[in-house]
Amino acid sequence: MFHDTRRRKRPKIRLTIRRKKDNIEQQLSVESDTEKMFRNMDLDQLYARYTLRLKHSLFLALLVLVSLYCTIIIVFVVSYDTEDHLDIAPHLTALSITTGISILLSLCVSVEALFRRFALPMAVTTWFLLLALVYVPMAFSVYRMVTDDVAFIMAIILFIHTMMPLNRIQAIIAGTLTAIAHLVTSGLLTSNKTCITTQLIANGAIYLCMNLAGLYHKWMTDVAHRHTFLDTRNCIESRIKLEYEKEQQEQLLLSVIPAYIAAEVKRAIMLKMHESNVNLTSQPSSMFHDMYVQNHKNVR
Repeated sequence: MFHDTRRRKRPKIRLTIRRKKDNIEQQLSVESDTEKMFRNMDLDQLYARYTLRLKHSLFLALLVLVSLYCTIIIVFVVSYDTEDHLDIAPHLTALSITTGISILLSLCVSVEALFRRFALPMAVTTWFLLLALVYVPMAFSVYRMVTDDVAFIMAIILFIHTMMPLNRIQAIIAGTLTAIAHLVTSGLLTSNKTCITTQLIANGAIYLCMNLAGLYHKWMTDVAHRHTFLDTRNCIESRIKLEYEKEQQEQLLLSVIPAYIAAEVKRAIMLKMHESNVNLTSQPSSMFHDMYVQNHKNVR
């Protein structure tokens, strides 16, 4: 008897396990309800234009920031370095080229039509310019450490995820390539080989944290932008529906009574609504106790 009851309880246990597995799969699904709604309503292309316009100001601010940074470094180096500038000539050349191209890109980005059409090439060009500020001095330097330029690489990864007009997959690829390229080149060109493995692992952990933080910021920003976009669209859609219903009511009213009598009725209703709003303490009166009559002469 005891053996039979255990057999009867097994299907219930399997059913609960299946339900738990289904719940876990639903929780681990990458596609959110907002993304499903976007796919069902065919709003992806319109939302891409909306987010591109939001990223316009951020990308322009990034280009201005890069131009100011390069200009300040050039002025500082030329003013305070009294020795021969041949040893820093590659660095100055990279800074000058980056400054010129950044200013040119800023002028192009200020034209919204050009930015909308060439947003991805502009972002890739800016990414290469930032990487050139790291790898050009690295190629001509004599003494290198693994920890050199770590802060600048962190800033590049942060710019990729937050200020460049890239989608999530493009930002992940660019951030990962930036981290891997610096780890490989710094490991090969370093002058001090002691404890290089530990330092590279530490740098890799830092770059991974920066990529995860940038990805989390991009994901949260994308969710907020999607909700804002849907709310704005629903608000506009409700206003359009309200205007359409208002026009339908007016057409219905004009089909029943003449236009001049309909205008008198609407004017009287508006006046009574205004009086009721002004005199809140007064008793509400009926709005349809007036008779609207038009006298016509010489009617046969």
